[in-house]
Amino acid sequence: MTRTHKPPPIVEVQWVDSFTKDGWQAHGTRNAETGECWSVGYLLKQDDEKIVLCGSWSVTEHMSETTIHRGAIVSMTELRK
Repeated sequence: MTRTHKPPPIVEVQWVDSFTKDGWQAHGTRNAETGECWSVGYLLKQDDEKIVLCGSWSVTEHMSETTIHRGAIVSMTELRK
């Protein structure tokens, strides 16, 4: 198989996910929990608002997109160009 398109860079992203607690909560109770996350993938797109990663890449397709809002990103490290 001959590659005609070079895969995008692979990055590791540390980000903070939102947290939802289900059920009734007493007023004044504050459970401001967030989820600390790391994702690794091919960097498909990036702009001022978001980045888009995918988990798998082929010459003609990609799979498993993850979109992360820029405001949630703690750090992004390029692992491979």
